[in-house]
Amino acid sequence: MVAVHSRTKERAAAFAQAHGGKPYDDYFALLADPRVDAVYIASEPHRHPEQAIAAARAGKHAIVERPMATTVAGCHRMIQAARSAGTHLAIAHVLRFHPKTIKLKQLLSESAVGLVVCGRVLHTRLYNPQPDEPGYWRVVASRSGGGPTQDEGSDRLDALCFLLGAPREVTAYCSTTTMPYDVEDSMAMLVRFATGAQISCHFQWNIPVARDNFELFGTEGAIISTPFSGNDLILCTSGGDIRHEFRPPANAHLPLIADFVQRLLAGEPPACPADETLATYQIINAAYESARTRQSVKIEAEPEATL
Repeated sequence: MVAVHSRTKERAAAFAQAHGGKPYDDYFALLADPRVDAVYIASEPHRHPEQAIAAARAGKHAIVERPMATTVAGCHRMIQAARSAGTHLAIAHVLRFHPKTIKLKQLLSESAVGLVVCGRVLHTRLYNPQPDEPGYWRVVASRSGGGPTQDEGSDRLDALCFLLGAPREVTAYCSTTTMPYDVEDSMAMLVRFATGAQISCHFQWNIPVARDNFELFGTEGAIISTPFSGNDLILCTSGGDIRHEFRPPANAHLPLIADFVQRLLAGEPPACPADETLATYQIINAAYESARTRQSVKIEAEPEATL
């Protein structure tokens, strides 16, 4: 690390003192630093497009934290900017790099459970930050773009797209049921994929019992990966159950960063490129539209936005 940016000099200096690098309170000055080859953008989602586009125009590769942006149009603009500049843009969907997810991908490619026909994804917790807490931006719609659907939901929806392919239709209902903020605290959606698989998803910020369920059911069995962030994966077939155990990385982001660095040094694109993760945000956009219109929303190929 050679540089760090924060909107205040004090925070940038404190971070640099603890971890190294030159502190900046001017993002464009950081991008002008010739020592900087790539940036990791971990600001609020509404700032991601402008910062990722600026990085591309400065010739810098970038990893952007999830959610990628607050709108699909913003995602398109980021992708187009990197493409025009010849830089690489990755999105920090770390679940793709979890050993369990890699095993899931392998089992599905081997048709271990036949054709996946349905599944269930559930993520619950209680989240109600106070206005003076650093993470309060997550419950401000203009800054986050949404609640648990954008936050934890984006990671799990991306995992579904990584495993099952292109989504085709979404039916959803969301509301702010018990919490005092202006993003949803409850999301229920049904996602239909091009393969025919129908996956029900629930993302909640108003339940004090934390759950992280991920289950896929096929014509010849099922794969249970609950909790998704845990160590166990169970393959269930008519011949019995097979349990696979994994040790998650001590730092969940490290495999993502390592992949990004190693592939760029080799002249290859990262394993989680932005254009591949676009389907995740098409699902989220369709879910919010479906909840608003009370109708199912089909996901079609969209024309890319221009800068």
